[in-house]
Amino acid sequence: MLRKARGIVLHSIKQGDSGRIVKIYTAQHGLTPFYLRSTYSKKKGPSSALYQPMRILDLEIDFRQSRRLQSIMHAQSGASQSSIYIDPVRTCLALFMAEVLLNCLEEEETSIELYDHIERWIITLEDIDELSNFPIEFMLSLSEQLGFYPHVDTKGDYFDLREGTFHDTPPHHKDFLDSDISSSLRTYHGTGFVAERPLIAKKKMRRRLLEGLMQYYRIHVPQFKTINSFKVLSEVFDI
Repeated sequence: MLRKARGIVLHSIKQGDSGRIVKIYTAQHGLTPFYLRSTYSKKKGPSSALYQPMRILDLEIDFRQSRRLQSIMHAQSGASQSSIYIDPVRTCLALFMAEVLLNCLEEEETSIELYDHIERWIITLEDIDELSNFPIEFMLSLSEQLGFYPHVDTKGDYFDLREGTFHDTPPHHKDFLDSDISSSLRTYHGTGFVAERPLIAKKKMRRRLLEGLMQYYRIHVPQFKTINSFKVLSEVFDI
């Protein structure tokens, strides 16, 4: 059945000489793998650039519940994203976002609210000037959407990664943030976008907090793996 959908590209890989498999997150169908034939590219004109990570697309798809791979009949850009793909820092952040989402989202699990939330963050990445807080803010806001946002209203100097709460003394296990990183975490105590937050000045502190958040995700999202793009992000970005 032909349907219109709006989607966000998370991953794209060539499949032999004849096509490409693209994983796209849509509000209507959740995370969905699509098979894109090379003949489609020749006739309709979309290049591989159209399927870069975090690209917002307006789609016409042939969706059949019984198929593992769905078909894209037509695709076009759904938003202006010129800055993301010409600025290497923004490009690395888009790769980071896509990899985090791939590790969190389940196929066929749908949420219009989550889709809209992710799309707003893509537009934020396109528009804002100060990016130092961006990966931290994104992971925290996503944790709220996924149901394990840190309980920053609890008291204490040590953040327990297992419980998501603060305590006066370190817990009797290794999964916690030290007092300095826990204090930095308290800086982010709402759901607003990055422009509304004070900047954590020290690069080392931002990096340690982001590493702590990835550990937090590994505990609360069973399928969450090592984020390979983090190393690249660290090399080109001031974290």
